[in-house]
Amino acid sequence: MKIGWQSAIAVFLSAFVFGGTELEKPRTTRILIHEHLSEACELVQSGQLLQYRDYSAVVVDGIPGELYSLELAPSSFIAAANGAGRGIKSASKAGFVVKGSDVSIPSDLPRVVALVTGAECPPVQDAVTLAAKQRDSRRASIQAKLYRPGLDDVTRPMPEASPQKSDTHPAMNANATPPPGKPKVMHGTVVLAVAIGPDGAVRDAKLVRSLDPWLDVKAMEEVRTWRFQPARKQGLPVAAVINVEVNFNLH
Repeated sequence: MKIGWQSAIAVFLSAFVFGGTELEKPRTTRILIHEHLSEACELVQSGQLLQYRDYSAVVVDGIPGELYSLELAPSSFIAAANGAGRGIKSASKAGFVVKGSDVSIPSDLPRVVALVTGAECPPVQDAVTLAAKQRDSRRASIQAKLYRPGLDDVTRPMPEASPQKSDTHPAMNANATPPPGKPKVMHGTVVLAVAIGPDGAVRDAKLVRSLDPWLDVKAMEEVRTWRFQPARKQGLPVAAVINVEVNFNLH
Protein backbone atom coordinates (compact mmCIF):
# COMPACT_ATOMS: atom_id res chain seq x y z
CA MET A 1 0.00 0.00 0.00
CA LYS A 2 1.30 3.45 -0.85
CA ILE A 3 0.92 6.55 1.21
CA GLY A 4 1.31 10.08 -0.05
CA TRP A 5 3.94 12.22 1.55
CA GLN A 6 5.01 15.78 1.14
CA SER A 7 8.37 17.21 2.07
CA ALA A 8 9.02 20.94 2.31
CA ILE A 9 12.67 21.88 2.03
CA ALA A 10 14.36 24.94 3.48
CA VAL A 11 18.09 25.57 3.19
CA PHE A 12 19.58 27.39 6.20
CA LEU A 13 15.99 28.07 7.31
CA SER A 14 15.54 30.31 4.27
CA ALA A 15 12.71 29.79 1.78
CA PHE A 16 14.65 29.95 -1.48
CA VAL A 17 12.68 30.17 -4.70
CA PHE A 18 13.24 27.12 -6.86
CA GLY A 19 12.71 26.94 -10.58
CA GLY A 20 14.73 27.31 -13.73
CA THR A 21 15.77 30.84 -14.61
CA GLU A 22 17.59 32.26 -17.58
CA LEU A 23 21.32 32.53 -17.19
CA GLU A 24 22.41 35.98 -16.14
CA LYS A 25 24.03 37.96 -18.95
CA PRO A 26 27.24 39.64 -17.76
CA ARG A 27 28.50 43.08 -18.66
CA THR A 28 31.60 42.69 -20.84
CA THR A 29 34.70 44.87 -21.19
CA ARG A 30 37.68 44.35 -23.48
CA ILE A 31 40.90 43.85 -21.53
CA LEU A 32 44.51 42.72 -21.65
CA ILE A 33 45.55 39.91 -19.32
CA HIS A 34 49.13 40.02 -18.04
CA GLU A 35 49.76 36.56 -16.62
CA HIS A 36 53.06 36.12 -14.83
CA LEU A 37 54.71 32.80 -15.54
CA SER A 38 57.70 33.54 -13.33
CA GLU A 39 59.55 36.52 -11.89
CA ALA A 40 61.20 36.99 -15.27
CA CYS A 41 58.48 36.30 -17.83
CA GLU A 42 54.83 37.11 -18.45
CA LEU A 43 52.24 36.04 -21.00
CA VAL A 44 50.10 38.85 -22.45
CA GLN A 45 46.75 37.93 -23.97
CA SER A 46 43.58 39.74 -24.96
CA GLY A 47 40.15 38.89 -23.68
CA GLN A 48 37.08 40.12 -21.91
CA LEU A 49 36.13 40.82 -18.34
CA LEU A 50 32.72 39.36 -17.51
CA GLN A 51 30.97 41.20 -14.70
CA TYR A 52 28.05 39.31 -13.22
CA ARG A 53 25.87 40.53 -10.39
CA ASP A 54 27.75 38.49 -7.76
CA TYR A 55 31.21 37.92 -9.24
CA SER A 56 33.60 38.71 -12.08
CA ALA A 57 35.56 36.43 -14.38
CA VAL A 58 37.90 36.66 -17.35
CA VAL A 59 37.63 34.95 -20.73
CA VAL A 60 40.82 34.81 -22.80
CA ASP A 61 40.36 35.10 -26.55
CA GLY A 62 40.54 31.67 -28.13
CA ILE A 63 40.33 29.78 -24.82
CA PRO A 64 36.94 28.40 -23.71
CA GLY A 65 35.78 28.79 -20.13
CA GLU A 66 35.98 31.45 -17.45
CA LEU A 67 39.11 32.25 -15.45
CA TYR A 68 38.99 33.57 -11.90
CA SER A 69 41.40 35.67 -9.88
CA LEU A 70 42.36 32.79 -7.57
CA GLU A 71 43.65 30.84 -10.56
CA LEU A 72 46.13 33.54 -11.53
CA ALA A 73 49.56 34.17 -10.02
CA PRO A 74 49.44 36.97 -7.40
CA SER A 75 51.56 39.24 -9.61
CA SER A 76 49.25 38.88 -12.61
CA PHE A 77 46.92 41.75 -13.53
CA ILE A 78 44.36 42.94 -16.04
CA ALA A 79 44.20 46.26 -17.88
CA ALA A 80 41.17 47.84 -19.52
CA ALA A 81 41.39 48.55 -23.23
CA ASN A 82 40.24 51.67 -25.04
CA GLY A 83 39.70 53.86 -22.01
CA ALA A 84 37.34 51.52 -20.17
CA GLY A 85 39.23 51.65 -16.88
CA ARG A 86 36.33 52.91 -14.81
CA GLY A 87 34.24 50.04 -16.11
CA ILE A 88 36.45 47.36 -14.57
CA LYS A 89 37.17 48.84 -11.15
CA SER A 90 34.66 46.47 -9.59
CA ALA A 91 36.83 43.55 -10.74
CA SER A 92 39.11 44.27 -7.78
CA LYS A 93 36.30 43.08 -5.49
CA ALA A 94 36.63 39.67 -7.15
CA GLY A 95 40.36 39.63 -6.41
CA PHE A 96 41.71 40.81 -9.77
CA VAL A 97 44.59 43.27 -9.78
CA VAL A 98 43.59 46.12 -12.10
CA LYS A 99 46.18 48.40 -13.72
CA GLY A 100 45.92 50.94 -16.51
CA SER A 101 42.80 52.34 -18.14
CA ASP A 102 43.54 53.29 -21.72
CA VAL A 103 45.71 50.61 -23.27
CA SER A 104 45.37 49.50 -26.86
CA ILE A 105 45.23 45.87 -27.90
CA PRO A 106 48.31 44.95 -29.96
CA SER A 107 47.90 42.82 -33.06
CA ASP A 108 50.64 40.35 -32.11
CA LEU A 109 48.86 38.67 -29.18
CA PRO A 110 49.36 36.40 -27.45
CA ARG A 111 52.99 37.23 -26.77
CA VAL A 112 55.62 36.57 -24.12
CA VAL A 113 57.38 39.50 -22.48
CA ALA A 114 60.68 39.33 -20.60
CA LEU A 115 60.39 41.27 -17.35
CA VAL A 116 64.09 40.96 -16.64
CA THR A 117 66.75 41.95 -19.12
CA GLY A 118 68.34 38.88 -20.66
CA ALA A 119 65.72 36.48 -19.30
CA GLU A 120 65.12 33.34 -21.37
CA CYS A 121 61.35 33.01 -21.72
CA PRO A 122 59.46 30.14 -23.39
CA PRO A 123 57.95 30.41 -26.87
CA VAL A 124 54.36 31.59 -27.03
CA GLN A 125 52.71 28.18 -27.39
CA ASP A 126 54.81 26.73 -24.56
CA ALA A 127 53.94 29.74 -22.44
CA VAL A 128 50.21 29.26 -23.09
CA THR A 129 50.50 25.59 -22.07
CA LEU A 130 52.53 26.46 -18.96
CA ALA A 131 50.03 29.13 -17.90
CA ALA A 132 47.16 26.65 -18.25
CA LYS A 133 48.96 24.07 -16.12
CA GLN A 134 49.69 26.63 -13.43
CA ARG A 135 46.03 27.72 -13.35
CA ASP A 136 44.86 24.10 -13.20
CA SER A 137 47.15 23.45 -10.24
CA ARG A 138 45.88 26.47 -8.29
CA ARG A 139 42.26 25.62 -9.08
CA ALA A 140 42.65 21.99 -8.00
CA SER A 141 44.23 23.04 -4.70
CA ILE A 142 41.37 25.42 -3.88
CA GLN A 143 38.59 23.11 -5.04
CA ALA A 144 39.97 20.19 -3.03
CA LYS A 145 38.79 21.91 0.17
CA LEU A 146 35.29 21.85 1.65
CA TYR A 147 34.08 25.31 2.67
CA ARG A 148 31.39 26.69 4.95
CA PRO A 149 29.37 29.46 3.27
CA GLY A 150 29.73 32.80 5.01
CA LEU A 151 33.33 32.02 5.96
CA ASP A 152 36.47 32.68 3.91
CA ASP A 153 34.48 34.83 1.47
CA VAL A 154 32.46 31.87 0.19
CA THR A 155 28.89 32.35 -1.05
CA ARG A 156 26.03 29.94 -0.39
CA PRO A 157 25.01 27.33 -2.95
CA MET A 158 21.54 27.98 -4.35
CA PRO A 159 19.13 25.24 -5.43
CA GLU A 160 18.49 25.27 -9.16
CA ALA A 161 15.10 23.68 -9.67
CA SER A 162 12.18 21.87 -8.10
CA PRO A 163 9.17 20.22 -9.75
CA GLN A 164 6.81 22.54 -7.91
CA LYS A 165 6.87 26.05 -6.47
CA SER A 166 5.30 27.09 -3.21
CA ASP A 167 4.48 30.50 -1.80
CA THR A 168 6.30 29.73 1.43
CA HIS A 169 8.69 26.83 0.89
CA PRO A 170 10.00 24.94 -2.10
CA ALA A 171 7.90 21.77 -2.05
CA MET A 172 8.07 18.31 -3.56
CA ASN A 173 5.31 15.71 -3.80
CA ALA A 174 5.96 12.02 -4.25
CA ASN A 175 4.59 8.60 -3.45
CA ALA A 176 6.65 6.26 -1.35
CA THR A 177 6.05 2.81 0.05
CA PRO A 178 6.84 2.61 3.76
CA PRO A 179 7.98 -0.57 5.47
CA PRO A 180 5.29 -2.79 7.07
CA GLY A 181 3.35 -0.50 9.35
CA LYS A 182 3.57 3.27 9.14
CA PRO A 183 6.61 5.12 10.46
CA LYS A 184 6.39 5.73 14.17
CA VAL A 185 6.81 9.45 13.52
CA MET A 186 4.48 11.10 10.99
CA HIS A 187 5.42 14.76 11.31
CA GLY A 188 8.71 16.56 11.87
CA THR A 189 12.04 17.61 10.43
CA VAL A 190 15.13 15.75 9.30
CA VAL A 191 18.30 17.86 9.30
CA LEU A 192 21.10 16.89 6.94
CA ALA A 193 24.60 18.20 6.35
CA VAL A 194 24.87 18.27 2.57
CA ALA A 195 28.17 18.54 0.70
CA ILE A 196 27.84 20.16 -2.73
CA GLY A 197 30.64 19.98 -5.27
CA PRO A 198 31.97 22.73 -7.55
CA ASP A 199 29.75 21.27 -10.29
CA GLY A 200 26.62 21.83 -8.20
CA ALA A 201 25.96 18.11 -7.63
CA VAL A 202 25.34 16.71 -4.16
CA ARG A 203 28.38 14.69 -3.17
CA ASP A 204 27.29 13.52 0.25
CA ALA A 205 24.52 13.85 2.80
CA LYS A 206 24.97 13.05 6.48
CA LEU A 207 22.36 12.92 9.18
CA VAL A 208 22.48 15.74 11.70
CA ARG A 209 19.08 15.30 13.35
CA SER A 210 17.02 12.13 12.97
CA LEU A 211 13.23 11.87 12.76
CA ASP A 212 12.51 8.23 11.91
CA PRO A 213 14.85 5.67 10.29
CA TRP A 214 12.66 5.30 7.19
CA LEU A 215 12.07 9.05 6.85
CA ASP A 216 15.78 9.72 7.39
CA VAL A 217 16.59 7.49 4.41
CA LYS A 218 13.91 9.09 2.25
CA ALA A 219 15.20 12.55 3.07
CA MET A 220 18.75 11.59 2.07
CA GLU A 221 17.56 9.92 -1.13
CA GLU A 222 15.62 13.03 -2.11
CA VAL A 223 18.40 15.50 -1.33
CA ARG A 224 20.92 13.50 -3.37
CA THR A 225 18.85 14.19 -6.51
CA TRP A 226 19.05 17.98 -6.17
CA ARG A 227 21.18 20.28 -8.26
CA PHE A 228 22.64 23.57 -7.05
CA GLN A 229 24.34 26.64 -8.34
CA PRO A 230 27.67 26.03 -6.59
CA ALA A 231 29.21 28.08 -3.85
CA ARG A 232 31.83 30.53 -5.09
CA LYS A 233 35.04 31.90 -3.67
CA GLN A 234 35.96 35.10 -5.52
CA GLY A 235 33.94 33.71 -8.42
CA LEU A 236 35.60 30.29 -8.52
CA PRO A 237 33.12 27.41 -7.95
CA VAL A 238 34.07 25.49 -4.81
CA ALA A 239 32.75 22.62 -2.71
CA ALA A 240 30.67 23.63 0.29
CA VAL A 241 28.67 22.01 3.06
CA ILE A 242 25.31 23.39 4.18
CA ASN A 243 22.58 22.25 6.55
CA VAL A 244 19.28 21.30 4.90
CA GLU A 245 15.94 20.78 6.64
CA VAL A 246 13.44 18.30 5.19
CA ASN A 247 10.02 18.68 6.83
CA PHE A 248 7.61 15.71 6.67
CA ASN A 249 3.85 15.77 7.07
CA LEU A 250 2.52 12.26 6.41
CA HIS A 251 -1.17 11.53 6.10
